Amino acid sequence: MRSSTKLAPRAADAAARGGTRRRRVTAADIPQLLHSLEPMTIDGLRAEWRRWLPGPVPSLQSKDVLRRLLAWRVQVVVYGGYDPETVRRLKQLIADHRAERPLAARTRARLSVGTVLSREWKGTVHRVTVEARGFTYDGKTYVSLSEIARLITGTRWSGPRLFGVEVERSTGTGRTKA
Repeated sequence: MRSSTKLAPRAADAAARGGTRRRRVTAADIPQLLHSLEPMTIDGLRAEWRRWLPGPVPSLQSKDVLRRLLAWRVQVVVYGGYDPETVRRLKQLIADHRAERPLAARTRARLSVGTVLSREWKGTVHRVTVEARGFTYDGKTYVSLSEIARLITGTRWSGPRLFGVEVERSTGTGRTKA
């Protein structure tokens, strides 16, 4: 059990920052918190940020943007953020934008779980099954088709290109070649 002398400096530090000790946000807090953000002033939104979230309040002047960011961040604390695939895709979109490439250039074909892809390579037919979290080939699971393509060809190949599921870049229609 902590003594009150250890809590006092933390409370004093929080008061010096212009707030109280930060509460841990829970799923039960989310509905009321989101509803309460709508009528708040920008100073009220900043106070709520300090109440619920670690780190400095962003120096935004837009009440609407700060409200949306606060709502997003408290929900991330409770429910989690983007999955790794979404983060990877967002990073690709940012890189494409900075390089002034068309945003549709990296669109991928969506493969349903259970789909079997086959490719003949040097007289041998290779079959890959699409799984929820990767691809199964020769009894083993792999994260990407390109890993499997390297095993088959012995060199760095694009897995989607080898198996004929690459999206056509020139049209950006989302239709697969094949």
